[in-house]
Amino acid sequence: SSVVLAERLSSAGDKSRIKELLLFQQAYQAEDRFLVPNDEAWVQAGLILNHYLNDLSRSNKQRHRPADRNEEQTYNVIRDILIAVSAKQNRVTVVSDNKDFVTIAKYYKFRHKTAEQFFG
Repeated sequence: SSVVLAERLSSAGDKSRIKELLLFQQAYQAEDRFLVPNDEAWVQAGLILNHYLNDLSRSNKQRHRPADRNEEQTYNVIRDILIAVSAKQNRVTVVSDNKDFVTIAKYYKFRHKTAEQFFG
């Protein structure tokens, strides 16, 4: 996923790691396996995030949406939502132990497995 690639590039320690990641990207593109969220995925992700944040604000006594207090957490969730939406669009399963995908599944139906479930 281009989303995962962006996350990895942002935390790459040196130029050799960046080069390695870009080679992965080229290989996946050559195999037509590189997922890039399209405009429909971005719209769907925004709607899912809105629903999620509204639910969170209902449980907050001051009724502040979490995005108002913690933008970094919101950015992390939107990236995971984009991964889920683009995976569903391409009929692939998300394999991750990230707990955000369990939460996202409450708002959006997509195929998700933990690493243990997938690899046995």
